[in-house]
Amino acid sequence: MIRVRVVGNAHISNKPKIGDTYTLVFIKGKNLAECLGNESTSEYHIYENGKLFGNLKADPDLKNTEIKNQIDELDLSKLVKVGLFKVTKIIPWGKGNQFFSIHGEPILFDKILCDGETDKWQIELDLTIEKYKWSSYIV
Repeated sequence: MIRVRVVGNAHISNKPKIGDTYTLVFIKGKNLAECLGNESTSEYHIYENGKLFGNLKADPDLKNTEIKNQIDELDLSKLVKVGLFKVTKIIPWGKGNQFFSIHGEPILFDKILCDGETDKWQIELDLTIEKYKWSSYIV
């Protein structure tokens, strides 16, 4: 089970249900992962409705998957779909349990996927990198 750091609105009103799935993406760059999350964030992230929803705290096991080789070949800051992330546990926290974190399992595709959605997300990511002047940091 992998823990996700929810970005943005982790309020209980936005809480998922057990079994909900999110798009699992890989964005190449350990330093970029820190910019998008924090120093303990992996290069794997989940998207919901076209927006970054959370950062995985650990890498999925890629030992026996074809995806590993494809990921190794990606350019820095490239965003690709690698699977789904299924919610298996929700942990409420904060005063009155008004916030939450989620745990779950990655469901990996056989190969990475680039499509119209990833193209749009890549443009938004590139604009974010430019806006916050992260280029020199992630190189």
